[in-house]
Amino acid sequence: MRFMYANQWDESSYTVSSNSEETDYPASNLREYQLARHYRATGDTSEWVKIDGGSSEAITASIAFIAGHNITSGATTIKIQGNDTDSWGSPTVDQSFTHDAGVMWKAFTEDSLRYWRFLVEDASNPDTYIKMGRVGLGTYLDMTNWPKAQFPRRTVDTSTIRRSPTGQLYGDKRITYKEYEFDFPIITDTERQNLETMWEAVQKVKPILFIADPSGTTIDPLYCTISEFELTALVGFQWQARMVLTEAL
Repeated sequence: MRFMYANQWDESSYTVSSNSEETDYPASNLREYQLARHYRATGDTSEWVKIDGGSSEAITASIAFIAGHNITSGATTIKIQGNDTDSWGSPTVDQSFTHDAGVMWKAFTEDSLRYWRFLVEDASNPDTYIKMGRVGLGTYLDMTNWPKAQFPRRTVDTSTIRRSPTGQLYGDKRITYKEYEFDFPIITDTERQNLETMWEAVQKVKPILFIADPSGTTIDPLYCTISEFELTALVGFQWQARMVLTEAL
């Protein structure tokens, strides 16, 4: 079970740039939490977005993700790359994402480099452009103690319904979103500290990437907020934890 919450893409001192961008959909939109405030390239071949830590600072990362995108399964290249120079013939980090219509993520050996970029080549894309709602780059928190085997997975429906005085049903169909609730019967004090550090960094506001199943075989990753977080102290410097994760759109 992994949490990626310290997104280096959001660091204001780092410079974000792109190969191309539509006027109303700049690469800076990738720092917005809402997926609807997306970045859009002018084309669909050799399109990239890049972050530069500057001459005095390297950016440390071991995981990256792309959410809210229109990249198709026919894409020939979907990569996260990292290098100490702005030269991409043979970058230090050169990792390919496995395509997913939802959130795509890739973990790799941790490295600290000045430049990082997401590269996409999707020439058969019917939209004729590349769209990304949010990208993430950084390190992740691994939980060694697992939650209870049974946990609620809700689909929350925001639709409204009403009945007329004569009993007819009327409704406004609206969006749905996923919600997970996890109870950890026992965690160590170190894990408690790690979870509190994450909670204090993001609170209910900043979305994180949650990966319940790093093997990718059962539960899809979720771009979400921590809508509830609770700790209970146990004897012997151990703890119980509870959290509710709500899909961010």
